[in-house]
Amino acid sequence: AADASDAAAAVAAADAADAAEAKKQGGFFGKMFGKKKEKERPNATPPAAAPPAPAPVPTTVDGCVQLLAGSGDAAQKRQAAEKLRELCASSTAELAEGDRPLVLVEALGGAADPPMQATLCMLLAQLAGGAADGALAGRLADGGALFYLASLLASPSAEVAQEATLLLTAMCATSEAVRTQLVDVANGLPPLLALLSNASPPLPSLVLALLDSLVAA
Repeated sequence: AADASDAAAAVAAADAADAAEAKKQGGFFGKMFGKKKEKERPNATPPAAAPPAPAPVPTTVDGCVQLLAGSGDAAQKRQAAEKLRELCASSTAELAEGDRPLVLVEALGGAADPPMQATLCMLLAQLAGGAADGALAGRLADGGALFYLASLLASPSAEVAQEATLLLTAMCATSEAVRTQLVDVANGLPPLLALLSNASPPLPSLVLALLDSLVAA
């Protein structure tokens, strides 16, 4: 009986010692090993992945046109349009091939930000101005360009309104049919007259030149 009592006392003493040690390690050792174990938990949330790098801007006319015709975001399409201006600075022959001009018209109709609208108007004006006859201007008009441009004449951006006016001037210069459509179909006179009275120079003089060509027709 004495031996059993001594053994029970020894077990109790050992348990008390373990509890005291555990309490002690809650300080210094707990700070060291507790945090380490917490970091090593298998269920910890992994760090967020870095966002994917943006796709590079195409370096060919065909590549830029395909991007404009596709489902890329607005920033990519704006970069593609700016690259096209660079690629076509000396010649628009490649851009005038096939349905590429109509892709630009569709992109203009879907563009919402002024820099993109202005750049596309510049590109289309290069095409229309470089054409030997009114065939290209007629294709652009049939693709809806006149309706888009009539709305852009009322843009709050002076640059967009000016580039739209210059594009209309280039289109009307080579095609009597386009001049007629601008007035009778696209209702282009009211926004032009509004620009004539409200816009800042040099836009009124550009509008006046365009109106003169329409009256002469």
